[in-house]
Amino acid sequence: MKRLVSIAAAISTVLLGTAVSAQTYISGGGIEIGGNVNTAREGDIVTISVFKDGAEWESEEFWTGENSDKIVYCKEGKLNAERAYNFSFYLDESGKYVAMIGSDEFPNIKTENIVYINKTKNDAALAALSAAQDAAEAAKVLADKKADLGLFDEFYNRSDFSKEAEILFSAIKGKTLEYESATELIDKACLAADANSGKTIDSEEFKNRAHMDETLTKYYKSENLSDLLSMLKDDKSSSITDFENNPPADIVLCTINKNDGTGEIKNVLNDYAAKYDFDKSKFETGLYSALADAAAKKPFSKIADVTDFIKEYKKSGSNTGGGNGGGGGGGGSLGGNSSKPPLSGAELPVYEVPDNMSDASKIFSDLSGAEWASEAIEDLYIKGVINGTGENEFSPNLNVKREEFAKMLTKAFKVDLVSTEQYFDDVAPDDWCYDFVNSLYLSGAANGVSEKLFGKGEDITRQDLCVMICRMADIAKGSFENVNASAEFSDGNEIADYAKEAVGRMQTAGIISGYDDKSFRPNGFATRAEAAKIIYETLVRITY
Repeated sequence: MKRLVSIAAAISTVLLGTAVSAQTYISGGGIEIGGNVNTAREGDIVTISVFKDGAEWESEEFWTGENSDKIVYCKEGKLNAERAYNFSFYLDESGKYVAMIGSDEFPNIKTENIVYINKTKNDAALAALSAAQDAAEAAKVLADKKADLGLFDEFYNRSDFSKEAEILFSAIKGKTLEYESATELIDKACLAADANSGKTIDSEEFKNRAHMDETLTKYYKSENLSDLLSMLKDDKSSSITDFENNPPADIVLCTINKNDGTGEIKNVLNDYAAKYDFDKSKFETGLYSALADAAAKKPFSKIADVTDFIKEYKKSGSNTGGGNGGGGGGGGSLGGNSSKPPLSGAELPVYEVPDNMSDASKIFSDLSGAEWASEAIEDLYIKGVINGTGENEFSPNLNVKREEFAKMLTKAFKVDLVSTEQYFDDVAPDDWCYDFVNSLYLSGAANGVSEKLFGKGEDITRQDLCVMICRMADIAKGSFENVNASAEFSDGNEIADYAKEAVGRMQTAGIISGYDDKSFRPNGFATRAEAAKIIYETLVRITY
């Protein structure tokens, strides 16, 4: 017993304040815990101590004094030839427990939080809940059988569950209930009751208890939480169905109202087009920027308002839309914008290759299938124009965002970066791309997708990429051969008017060639490999 006590005391010292994961067991009481200890040897002694969660212990006296009754299982064993241990034991009472496994011979202490639910009692409680004849009876079952239902957390500390049961009742009456599905329904009923009563809701707990799907959680952002929770309180859910409909709608609205660029609006509209009957034939850059502008003036409060806005939206003249005179590349002529202050520094770049980056062929390991662009990628990386996406990774097939291309282009032409006033609402001063976007804008190479939005987060189209590069070449006083040539592609009629000259110039200069079917796909999105290749070929072929 002395060994058990000493080991347990050592475990307590190490584990005070240590966070551990939880494992739920629904059974007749049988629990099995096993594992391996690679740092130990065969025959080393291993001890497990299992006690009720919430027990206060600080020393060896916990195992020998008045708290000893809180220990439900304590045993030692030996590691086998595979340096593995296995303990089997029974728990009588549903509740939360903590298991600690350790040894005098190895320092790596393991803990496991256990949620134990007696299956027989759980089945009986779920059956009683399903058989309730009204909300009042359901509330009594919830209150009386919390432990049997597995409702152990502080979240379930409620006086009588009356409000929760009113929301829950229609979803459970006469239904065959299982532990996981019933817990999800109870969680949602509790959240809805809290929101209805105006109770402060912890944001992370809300996300977990609402059981959101992965598509929805990616739009669940810290900057939207106050608005989201406020909307939920205004919704006044009267049923589980109401509650299940409210969070997705509210998150979509918050994403539009507090967007992080039009790309985010584009993504959320596409993800929920079917659910909310958004007219996808209206989807384009102009719509996304129009929604962002409208939300900035008056936030959308109902999904129906968004649906109506999309129905009434009239597509702009170009395929890429956008206010302020043109498409995502800035629209209009290829010259600079006289309304903006001039910015110097765009010039024929001269690069010095660092000695330590001479072996470029070994930089990236994911260029298989993109060999046609490997020379360009490696050359631009060595010159500091582009970066990888991870260790030895370039991600050549990943689409380029507008702000990412802004960085590439300013670096390629060595545009002087300046700290300026904020020109676009979706590019904040603390954004990594702030100086790149503003400097490119001031150079005259690019405008935004609207007067106040750059289009941060949006994938750049192939035609807009060509427009930006041509503008930068003109600003740097460079020239292409056959500057008056027009594009000759099978889908040339799909090229926006503002982009036709730029695409034609780059085609006749041999910088772009299109696809095997003779198409250019102007509204398709440019990949990282394509962007690198076009920038590289421009720098090679441009003359000054």
